[in-house]
Amino acid sequence: MQRILRGALASLLLYAAPLCAEPVVLTQTQAKRVAQQAYAAGNPALANALAKRLTEAAPGDAEALLLLAATETALGRPEAGRKAGRLAFARSDDPGLRHEIARHTAFAAYNEGRPGLARFWLRRASDTAPDTDAYERDGADFRALRAQSPFRFGFDLSLAPSSNLNNGAQGGFLTVGSVTVGALSGSAQALSGTRIVTQAQLGYSLPDRPRAQTTLLGRIYASQNILSDEAKARVRDPVTGEPTLTGSDLNQTSAEVIVRHNFTPAAMRNPLSASLATGQSWAGGQQIGPHLRAEFGMPLLAGPPGSLRLAATVERQWQDAGPVTAQSLALEGERRDARGNAFGWGVTLRQTSGDTRNQDNREISGELNYSLGRPVGPVTLSGRLTALARDYEHYSLGSFLQVTDGRSDYQITIALDMTLSNISLMGYAPRISLTGQQTQSNISRFDTQQLGVAFGFTSHF
Repeated sequence: MQRILRGALASLLLYAAPLCAEPVVLTQTQAKRVAQQAYAAGNPALANALAKRLTEAAPGDAEALLLLAATETALGRPEAGRKAGRLAFARSDDPGLRHEIARHTAFAAYNEGRPGLARFWLRRASDTAPDTDAYERDGADFRALRAQSPFRFGFDLSLAPSSNLNNGAQGGFLTVGSVTVGALSGSAQALSGTRIVTQAQLGYSLPDRPRAQTTLLGRIYASQNILSDEAKARVRDPVTGEPTLTGSDLNQTSAEVIVRHNFTPAAMRNPLSASLATGQSWAGGQQIGPHLRAEFGMPLLAGPPGSLRLAATVERQWQDAGPVTAQSLALEGERRDARGNAFGWGVTLRQTSGDTRNQDNREISGELNYSLGRPVGPVTLSGRLTALARDYEHYSLGSFLQVTDGRSDYQITIALDMTLSNISLMGYAPRISLTGQQTQSNISRFDTQQLGVAFGFTSHF
């Protein structure tokens, strides 16, 4: 090993100091220090030559590989720098060193023209950030890179045990007002179990035009349901012993493509937004039908203290029972204080109409939400309260039973989200969501209660 380092220093010192008569023998530690000083002084060629000799002498030396990664990139060879950084990261078990390696590898990937890979390495760097400032710097660099890319990718996976997967009734009998009509089947009653929800979104922003931007989005939603043993027993046919409902019957999937256009008219300062979405939905493995949705949003107020926005939506669904049309109008507001706390509210009016009387309804809903700008201990908190009233002027149970006064539902939902902000994996922090929901209706089939907890992840970046 000394022979290798002696040879390296002999050749290097010949042009660094031509008057030197004899090569100087340095230890690996001393050679690293010379290479580091050369790199810091703006001589990457000298540092690179030393780094190559060091890695020849000790192929698994993470510090030498880091020097090689940094100098290869500085000399215009970012692919070699990235590969050296990847190997250095695998060879090191020191958190501080791994953080530095990951950042240099991200820089090499960026110079290689691979911004997505650069963001990946910045996420790896965040795992070993030595302090809050370093972590925030990793996040800021990640956001800066993401802003440069026309692509956006989002992914969310949650596991949610629930007391009522099927939105089933609490009781075993069907009543309308105070009149008992009959017994409810097991599948119409609340069934407990676990729901796994996967959501993914890919977006691409077209080149900006003056005062306008267009974005293409693809979105997929899928839920898988697993009934508990108690629920499986409840839905078993007492005669045949076969289940009348399975977890897969409750599965839902939707996929859609969206074109979103934000534009600012000449006489306005804040952008308007318009979007058109089309897609397909499935339930229980069966196709429900396609849908088409148009949305329009207009800011009424916008500024640092808060915002106010008006949004309108029109949607058409083509189902087996016939087409369904829904229109909604929403007013949404948000206000933030100096500490970063955010308070939001919204009111939505919605009307749905279809070919059958059970599809016609009117709905009004309101939402209040609040999120703390600073963690409470290790937890970042946010909460949401939603109230909804829905009215069906005409409603029927089966072909022969008409409900005289129609159907009226009143629903309230309370949710609390807790993010463990001091724990993260590649910038993703664990999230726990608690949800309670109760619906009261003049038809007992729609008297429901639901308690659920969802485990997922949220990105700090």
